[in-house]
Amino acid sequence: MVGRKDYQLIKIKRTLKSFFISNELSKIIENIIIMKNLIIHLVLIFYFGGKTKRLNF
Repeated sequence: MVGRKDYQLIKIKRTLKSFFISNELSKIIENIIIMKNLIIHLVLIFYFGGKTKRLNF
């Protein structure tokens, strides 16, 4: 009985750990996507701003 309970606890801990890791990973991916969009946005602003001789944010 005790062995079974310990096994369940270990399983729960592993699930939480893997969930935490995937959560952190998704946060990192989200930040990368946001940064990429920001960079693309800035590049477009500077590109078109250079063409029209003004920066409009």
